[in-house]
Amino acid sequence: MSTEILKPEFVGDQHPDDNQLLLALERELSPGETAEVERHIGTCWDCRARYHEMHRGILTFAEYRDKLYVPALEPAPGGFRQFPSLLKKASSDGLGAGLLDRMQTRLEVFFSFTWVPVQAKWVTATAAIMMAVVLWTQVFDPATLSAGELLTKAAQSQNPRALHRKVRQKVRVKTAKAEIVREFQWETGSPIPNAKWGADPENWTAALTAEAFAQWHDSLSSPKDKVKKSAGRWTMKTTAAAGPIKEASIVIRDGDFHPTEQHILFSDDRTLDLEELSFEMADQVPASATTAAPAIHPPVSPVGRQIQEATVPPAVNLDEAELELRYTMFTQHWDYAEDLQIERTADEVVVSGTASSADLARRMQATLVGYPGLRLAISIPGSAPSGSAPATAKSTPSGSLIPILKDRLDSAFPSVEARRDFVDNCLAASDAALSHAWALKRLGERYTDADRRTLKPESQIKLDEMLRGHLQQLAASNATLDGLLDLLAPSRPPRAIIPVGWRPGVLALFDLVQQQDSFVAALVAGTQTNDSAATASERFRAAHQAITRLVGEISQVGDGNTAK
Repeated sequence: MSTEILKPEFVGDQHPDDNQLLLALERELSPGETAEVERHIGTCWDCRARYHEMHRGILTFAEYRDKLYVPALEPAPGGFRQFPSLLKKASSDGLGAGLLDRMQTRLEVFFSFTWVPVQAKWVTATAAIMMAVVLWTQVFDPATLSAGELLTKAAQSQNPRALHRKVRQKVRVKTAKAEIVREFQWETGSPIPNAKWGADPENWTAALTAEAFAQWHDSLSSPKDKVKKSAGRWTMKTTAAAGPIKEASIVIRDGDFHPTEQHILFSDDRTLDLEELSFEMADQVPASATTAAPAIHPPVSPVGRQIQEATVPPAVNLDEAELELRYTMFTQHWDYAEDLQIERTADEVVVSGTASSADLARRMQATLVGYPGLRLAISIPGSAPSGSAPATAKSTPSGSLIPILKDRLDSAFPSVEARRDFVDNCLAASDAALSHAWALKRLGERYTDADRRTLKPESQIKLDEMLRGHLQQLAASNATLDGLLDLLAPSRPPRAIIPVGWRPGVLALFDLVQQQDSFVAALVAGTQTNDSAATASERFRAAHQAITRLVGEISQVGDGNTAK
C-alpha cells in the first residue's frame, strides 16, 4: 500500500483519519508515527472502534479468499511463470498515477491474459466485487448524512408528527457537582414542551431530544459541525463561535436514529452529560376521537346497565396522583423555585399559587393537563395576590446599612466589581440552599413513614429520588459559602446536636439553613441585626458546619434509602 494518501503529519492531540488508521494497521507508517497512532487509540474509544472495524474487514476478506475464492480457481496454466514480469511491467506503467488509476490498470492487465480461462475470469471478477463490497461496508462505511439530515431523522424518531402517542423518557443528568435521574413526558405530534436549552447545567430542565439540539444549532450564526459514524452509531459534534454553550455533541443509534446521549460544554468550561436510561412510547386515542358526535344506542337493559357499571374505571388513587405530580414538578424544577402549593380535597389534588411568569403558567398547563385527579388553580403575576413564597432573591442593598464584613471585604477585594461578584455569589448560594430546604421541608411534613409505606414501590423510589436530589443541590449551594469562612476570624463554635431520623433531620436542616441565610445577609449585605461581628461570624460558622454534617447524616439514613 502506498503512503501517498497519508496526511503530511499526525499530531497526537488530534484524531487520525481512516487512511492513517489503515496504514498503521498495515504497518506502513514509520515506527514513530505508528506509536503515535497506537497511543491515541489506546485512549480514544471512537478511534479504537474504527481501528477494529478495519481489522475485521481485512479478516473477512482473508477468510473469503482462503476458504471460497482460492479453492474455486482452476489449476494455474503452464505459462503462469510469466506473471511476475507482466506484473512488474504493469506496476512500472502505473507509476505516477492515482490509486484508483493504478488499480484499474492492474485489473485490465490481469483480465487481458490470454491464458486465463473464462471461468477463472468470472470467479476473479466476483471476488473483486465482493472484496470491494466488504471493504466499503465493513471498513470505510463513510458518513453520508449532513448535520441537518441527521437531526431531522433523530427528531422524527423521538416525535413522529403523524402519530398521537404519549412519551415517557428517563434520563441520567450528570454535572461536576451532582448526578440525578429525571423523568420527562410529552405527547407526539406537537413541539416538545420545555425543550429549549438553558445556560445553567445545575438547573437543567430540558429532556434529551434532537429537537432541542436542533433549536440550539439553528440559533448559531456559524456553527462548525462534524458528523461521524462508528460502531453502529452516529456522533454529531457542533462548535459554536459565541454564546453560553461552547460545544455540544449528540449520539444517535444507526438503526432507528434514536438519540441516546448528549454532552454539552459551556463557555465557562462547566459540563453537562445526559444519558437516556429508558424511552417508552405508548399509543393513545387521538384528540379528534374524544370530540366526535355521540353514537345513538338502543335502550340499555338492566343486565347491560350492570355490565356498563362494572366497566367504569376505578377511582383515582390520590396518594399516587399527588406523588406523581410532585415528581413531575421536581423534574421540571418547579417544586423549589416557584410560589406554588399542593393541597388535597376529598376527590382531587389542587395546585395553586402564582407562577413567576405567564410563559411558565402556560408550560405548566401544557405539561400537567390530563393528569388524573388533578386541578390547576395557577395565576400569573399581577392577576392574584401572591402566597408565601419559599424564598425571594436578595440583592446588594444600596442604602445606608453597612455589611458587618465591610472592612474584610474591602481588604480581600480591592476591585469594586470583584467585591460585588463575591457578595452576589454568596447571596445567590444562600438563596438556593434555602429554596431546596423549603422543598425538603414540604416533603418531610407531607410524608411520614406510614405515608411512604402506602405508596407503590416505584413511587417510593421517586420520593427517595426527590429527597436525594434536593439534598445534593443544597449541599452544593452550601459548599459555595465555604469561601465566606475564609473572611471570618478563627473560632471553634460548639457542635450542634443532630436529630435522629430523616424527617426530624429535614425539619432541623430547614431551621439551620434559615439561620445561615440571615447571617449571610448581615455579613455581606448589611441587613439589620443585633449581633456583633464576632457573634454573627461564630453563629454563621456553627450553622454552616452543622448543615454540612446534617446533610451527610440524612443522606446515609436507611443504608442508602433516604426516606426509610
